[in-house]
Amino acid sequence: MVKTPRPDSKQVGVHRAAADVERASRALSRARRRLASVTKPGAPHAVFAPAFRPIEELLRTRQTALSRIPNITGYGAGYAMKDGNLTDEPALTLFVETKRSLEDLARAGVRPLPKAMKHKGKRVRIDVVEMGPLQRLAFAGQSLGPEGTIIEGSIGAFARDLANDSTVAITAMHVTGGIGLPPQPLVFDAPSQRTGSPVVRRLGVLTGGTLHAVDAAKIQLDNSGDAFPSIPGIGPIAGWRTLAIPGDQGIGVSLFGAGGRKLCSGRIVYPSISLPNDGLIGAIAASIETHEGDSGTALVDADRHVLGFLVGRANVSPVAGMAIFSSAALTVSALQCDF
Repeated sequence: MVKTPRPDSKQVGVHRAAADVERASRALSRARRRLASVTKPGAPHAVFAPAFRPIEELLRTRQTALSRIPNITGYGAGYAMKDGNLTDEPALTLFVETKRSLEDLARAGVRPLPKAMKHKGKRVRIDVVEMGPLQRLAFAGQSLGPEGTIIEGSIGAFARDLANDSTVAITAMHVTGGIGLPPQPLVFDAPSQRTGSPVVRRLGVLTGGTLHAVDAAKIQLDNSGDAFPSIPGIGPIAGWRTLAIPGDQGIGVSLFGAGGRKLCSGRIVYPSISLPNDGLIGAIAASIETHEGDSGTALVDADRHVLGFLVGRANVSPVAGMAIFSSAALTVSALQCDF
């Protein structure tokens, strides 16, 4: 009788760990799908896990005070970063254009930021991250642009306007070239005239948009049949959802913008940050490749839920290629649409 060799204990441990990872991945995917199924217009842009509630309360109660700190450009919740890598310690993250040494601060008579704050007896770590100014992405690419201009951006998604049940395309408001709705109808072409394409046709008319809290606009389509709800390399989108903190920090995401004309993958670094100087609340910061002309592009998770729409990228960051996205939850609320 041939004895079956006993499996090596180390191999057994590896296989069990791999099975645990698979089960956890499936459970996490199911949880995100459940989150998407209960996310409706008017939902918060992010929900915080219990360990992050003190940070959430600090952000809510001290928002004005935080925005008045010299050199602070934004704030949010996330894990603390060390040497360019995320740790597992929750932190109140403060973004600055430029980090300054203690000597520089002393010479300028500026008090250094504290390393921690207390809230209801609990210590909350403060993490200072150098971001630099936000660079808006509305220059080159394909897909759409205002008629008679060379401004270009991307269609992020097609949605249903809740006001009149029409089909609209979502993009970034700064792609319009203005700061508000123009007095005369603004017509959009697809693709943009900048491409030099011999086939440039009218897409529709700008009917709404804002640069308050989000950078988003909606274009009512002349022909609803032009709406093809599938993203190249990603497939048909499964809707949109709010984000979970910290559950969505570090998850894989992807986008396909008209400027880059290719599928790009990356990860979320900060699920929810506010950049008051740039008029953004609850924005998403992700380490992902972007190109000029990608503005308005949808950021999508592994289950094809739209999480946000591309606004621009940070000029300086410890995370290479950190791009900034308007929250999908706040965008659909601001534009009064759904998809």
